Amino acid sequence: MVRTNILIGLCLLVLSGFSQKGPAFIHQRDSIQNIIDATQGSPEKIEKYRRAYWVFARNHPSIAIDFANKGLDLAVKSDNYRSQVGFYIKIGQSYVSRKDYDYEKGLHYFYKALQIAKENGLDEGALQVEHRIASVWIKQDRKEEAAKLLDSIVQIAVKHDFVKVEGNVQLELGKLERSRGNYDKSLACFFRNLEIAQTLDNPEQVTYTLLQIATDYDLSGDYKKAIEINHRGFNLCQQIKNHIRANYFNNNLAICYRNLKQYDSAFYFHELVLQKSKKDGNPIALARVYTNMAETYSAATEYNKAIAYFDSAYQLLGQRKGGELNGIIFQNLSSIYQEQHAYRKSINYGLLAFEIANRKEQIKELDKVYNPIYLSYKALRKYDSALYYFELMTSANDSIYNIEKYNSTEHIKREIESAEKQIEIDRLQYESKRDRIILFSAFGAFLSFLLIAFLMVRNHKRKKELAEEHKKLEEQKVLTLIQEQEINAVNSMIKGQEKERKKISDELHDNLGSSLATLKLHIENLLYNKKLDEKGKKEILEKSCGLLDDTYQKVRDMAHVKSTGMVAQKGLVLALEKLGQQISSKGNVEVHIDVFGFEKIASNPLKILLYNTIQELLTNAIKHARASQINIQITRHENELNILVEDNGSGFNFTEKTYESGMGLFNIKNKIEYLKGSFDVDSKVGHGTTININIPI
Repeated sequence: MVRTNILIGLCLLVLSGFSQKGPAFIHQRDSIQNIIDATQGSPEKIEKYRRAYWVFARNHPSIAIDFANKGLDLAVKSDNYRSQVGFYIKIGQSYVSRKDYDYEKGLHYFYKALQIAKENGLDEGALQVEHRIASVWIKQDRKEEAAKLLDSIVQIAVKHDFVKVEGNVQLELGKLERSRGNYDKSLACFFRNLEIAQTLDNPEQVTYTLLQIATDYDLSGDYKKAIEINHRGFNLCQQIKNHIRANYFNNNLAICYRNLKQYDSAFYFHELVLQKSKKDGNPIALARVYTNMAETYSAATEYNKAIAYFDSAYQLLGQRKGGELNGIIFQNLSSIYQEQHAYRKSINYGLLAFEIANRKEQIKELDKVYNPIYLSYKALRKYDSALYYFELMTSANDSIYNIEKYNSTEHIKREIESAEKQIEIDRLQYESKRDRIILFSAFGAFLSFLLIAFLMVRNHKRKKELAEEHKKLEEQKVLTLIQEQEINAVNSMIKGQEKERKKISDELHDNLGSSLATLKLHIENLLYNKKLDEKGKKEILEKSCGLLDDTYQKVRDMAHVKSTGMVAQKGLVLALEKLGQQISSKGNVEVHIDVFGFEKIASNPLKILLYNTIQELLTNAIKHARASQINIQITRHENELNILVEDNGSGFNFTEKTYESGMGLFNIKNKIEYLKGSFDVDSKVGHGTTININIPI
C-alpha cells in the first residue's frame, strides 16, 4: 500500500512538470483522473483531488476548478466538513486569482465555506475563510470593511491562540496600513508577524516579513534602518538558499543607497540584481531592473544613461505589456526631457504617462505627470495649455489631500472601534478565567473534604481580589470618561482654530491666487508674444491694470474687514451693487439692482443673510437657468422688506419636490421661514423665473 501511494505521488509530480500547451495538458488531466479513479477509500481520493487541483491551479484554473468540484462532491458524500471548507476556498480563490477574475463568484464560494466552518465548529477554518473575504474586499477597494474584519480576526485568533492565522492576518493588515501611509501601524503589524514566524521556526516567512519591514522603513524615509534590515534578510536568504528573495533584498539595498545619494553603492547592488535577472531570463523582471537603474542614473543627473536604460526596459515590455511599469517609464522620461529642455518630447511622454495613470485611476501619479507637462508648455510659451495643466495639477493635489484626510479620519475611527473590541475581549477573558476557577473548585470537591476547604478559602481570597480589580476597573472607566471629555474639549478648540485657518487659506487661494496667476500669464504674454500688435498690447495692459486694482482692493478688504466682511464694511446696498458689477463685467450677463425705501439695515446678521441669499439666487440663475438678464428689486414697506428676483433664463416646472433638486432653494426657504418670512417661486420652462421674498424687520 505504501509503495502504491509513493508511485501515485511520483506520477502526480512528473505529470505536473509536463508542458501546459496543446494536447499535453489534456493527456495530463486524463492521466491524473485515471490515477484517482484507481485509488481506494474516500480520504485517499479526497487528498488526490486536492493535489490535482494544485497541479492545474496556476496555468489551467478551469481544470483545477473541475478537480476541486469533484473533490467537494466526495467530501460532501463522506461528511468531511474540513475538506468541504478547503475545496470551497480553492474554487473561490481560482475565480479571484485568474486573469478574467470574478470577485463576486469567488466571494460566493468563500461565504459557503464560512457557513460550513461555523456550523461545524471549525473556528480556525472560519477565520481563514474570513481572511480570504477581507483580501477580496481590499481588491474591490472596500478597505474600511476589510480593515474592520481583519481586526476582528486578530482579536479572536489571539483569544483562541490561533498563532498561524494571526500571523497571516497581521501581514495583510500591515500591507493595508502601508497603502494608506500609516507606517507606524504597518510596522507594528509586520513586527508581530515576524515574532510569530520566528516562534513557528519558519525562515521563509521570516525573510518575507523582513522584506516588508525594510520596505516600510524605506517608504517612511528611515533609509539606514532599511539598509540594516535588508542586509539581515539577505544573509538569512543565503542560509536557506532562497536566491530569488535574496535578489529582492539586493534591489531594495540599491534603492536605499540611491535615496541616500550614495550612487556607487547603489549601482553595485543594481549590478548584482541585473546579473541574476539575466540568468533567469524573465523579460518583465529584467525590465524592472533596467527601470530601477535608469531612475538611479536620473537621480545622479546622468540623463543620457537614464534614457538608454528606460528605452531598454520599454523594448523588453512592448506596448502589449504596458500597464504601470510603462507609466513609470513614460513619467520619468517626461521629467528628464523637461530638465534637458526637450520640451516637445517631454510633453509627448507626459501625455502617454497621463493616459496610463488616468486609465488606472492613479490619482497620486497624476500630480507627478502634470508638472513636467505644465513646465514644458510654459517654456514653449503656450500659456493656455500651461494654465490648463496647472489647473489640472492643482485639482489633483486637492483630490490627494481630500483622500488622505478621509483615510486619516477613518483610521482614527477604526482605532476607537478596535479599542472597544479589546475591552470586550478583556471582559470575556476575565469571565472565562473566573469560570475556570469555579470549575476547578467544583472538581476539587470530589477529592476530599480538606481539599474542598482549601479551595473555598482560596476562592474567597480570589473573589476579594476580583472585587478589588472590578473596583479598579470602574475607577479606570470614570477616569477614561473624564479624559475623553477633556479630549473632546481640546478637539473642539482645535477644530475651531482649523476652521478659521482654512477660511483665511481659502480667501488667499480663491481671491488672490487665481488673480495673481492670471496676471503673471498676461505679463509673460506681453513680454514674449511677438505677434501682438499695439492694440493687443494695450488691451492686455488694460486687463492687467484692472486685475492689479482688483487684487489691491481684495488685499485691503482682507486686511481691514476679515472679521466682518465686505457686507459689514460697505453696507448691504454697496455690497450688492459691487456683486452686480462683478457679474455683469463678464459680458454675458447683465444684473440690475434697484433699492427703494431704505438706506441701510441695522442688523448685521440680517444683512449677511440677505447678501448670501441674493448671491445664491444669482448663482442659480446663471449656472442652472443660463440667464442673460437678472433684475433685483429690494423695497421696504414700513416694517417689511420685499426682495424680488427676476431672470430671463430657461426656467423650470416648479413643484414642492424642486426643493430637493440640490439648487439650494430648500436651505434659503428654511432660513427665510425661520425669520417668519415668506419665500415664493414662480417658474415655467422657457418663461424664466420670479422669486418673491418678504421678511419682517
